[in-house]
Amino acid sequence: MQVHLLGTAQDGGVPHPGCDCRRCGAARTDPALARMASCLAVQAAEGAPAVLLDCTPDFPRQSALLKARTGSAVPAAILLTHAHLGHYLGLAFLGREALSAKALPVHCTDAMGAFLQANKPFRHLLDRGEIVLKEAGLEMPGLKATSFQVPHRNEDADTVGWRLESGGRRVLFIPDFDAYTPRMMEEIAAADLAFLDGTFWADGELKGRDQKSLGHPPVKEAMEILKDHAAKVRFLHLNHSNPLLEDGPERAELRALGFGLAAEGETVRIQRP
Repeated sequence: MQVHLLGTAQDGGVPHPGCDCRRCGAARTDPALARMASCLAVQAAEGAPAVLLDCTPDFPRQSALLKARTGSAVPAAILLTHAHLGHYLGLAFLGREALSAKALPVHCTDAMGAFLQANKPFRHLLDRGEIVLKEAGLEMPGLKATSFQVPHRNEDADTVGWRLESGGRRVLFIPDFDAYTPRMMEEIAAADLAFLDGTFWADGELKGRDQKSLGHPPVKEAMEILKDHAAKVRFLHLNHSNPLLEDGPERAELRALGFGLAAEGETVRIQRP
């Protein structure tokens, strides 16, 4: 199985709109420091069709990266996690104004599908047959994807994580959630690699806002919860406020405890057992 990291940031990316903090300022000056919204592409093997996990506002650039990694700018299917802007707005680029897709399968929950059907421009994509809604699960040669519910702020739909299985190996993608549940811990224990919500490093990171109301267990707390699984965990969905974006003491602490960070643009190859 091959996993391509097409984005690793929180929905707003880095630099973040309207932010003049040191990290966002540096990313505006140096494009190498910029980060796109979290997104994975997964293949059963090199040369196999790729599935895209979430479709972000950075889709134009991410589709170019997808083509560079897999040979095609168009995935075989898209798997959605939930209805927050960084995870589905890229679907708009599949319409006739841009990619003009043809019956591209979009796998999501019934609630997420109802949200897309009720809102334009996504309704237009469905009416024109540019995308086709499918159940929240997928099987294709060499690759199986299974969704499971996770707790999050579900203002418009529900939220799922995805388990990708190929060749006896398992990869998890759970970029957004509010707490570690027993089901999630079971999934993490059984996985070979887990890409998990790392939005914030610690409590109090967002000045002047009620950070706890947003969910997202801070990485500092998550590392204690996940200490028995450190080697398989890579954090992504980093907010622009997260000091893990820089190579400082927080990264050193993370690495010392055996955890990893998802690196934008990297390809991870997971061999058969």
